[in-house]
Amino acid sequence: MSTVIPMKHEQLSRTEIGKRDKLRRIREASRALFLSRGYEEATIREIARLAEVAQGTLFLYAASKRDLLFMLYNDIIEAAAAESLAVPHAELSLAEALMHIVLANVQAYTADIAIARLGLVNLNLYDDSDQASRFVALHGTVTDLVARLLREGRQDGRLSADFDVELIAGMVISVMVEGLKTYLRADLPDIARMMRDTHGQIAVILRGLGAGPETLVIRDQRIAGWLVSPRPEGA
Repeated sequence: MSTVIPMKHEQLSRTEIGKRDKLRRIREASRALFLSRGYEEATIREIARLAEVAQGTLFLYAASKRDLLFMLYNDIIEAAAAESLAVPHAELSLAEALMHIVLANVQAYTADIAIARLGLVNLNLYDDSDQASRFVALHGTVTDLVARLLREGRQDGRLSADFDVELIAGMVISVMVEGLKTYLRADLPDIARMMRDTHGQIAVILRGLGAGPETLVIRDQRIAGWLVSPRPEGA
């Protein structure tokens, strides 16, 4: 009877499992201390202790406390990017497809709004750290998706104007990002208001590109439900 010899890739897999578990504990400890003590008061030593890892081990996963916050902030953006990519865009009008990207982002930010707010206040998103590079890559993924949707709209005639796809994609992303910042800064964040305001601005952009009624229509109730204006008091 032959003896089964463990393969190297199985040993690496066990090592990878251990690394992922450490990273999970570091993420959870960072979030817990940032939220309970505040970003400024939380220390690397406390985070390492709560995560049950040596302080030197923690530095293998993040160069600083700031990087730990950036990691958590990027997790939000990664979730939004994944949800944006998963939407069946071919079944939607162009306006609906773009608004699904907006909705994916605002819902991801809302799911971890305390970390999102800390990130907005404390992070410079354009430094040269690994997490900054991760942010740029994730931001690029969503920008590329918007550019692809606009390019397809131009190619199939839903958008009749001749325009710079990358430039307009950047404008759409800027509208969304500014809407998210306003949303996060509000004492009582209002998803419906953010969606209505952002939809209005995106509709203006699309009209300027020659979009017709079918390109602008919002039939999908996952989006339309957020765009209903509140009734005036007494109505």
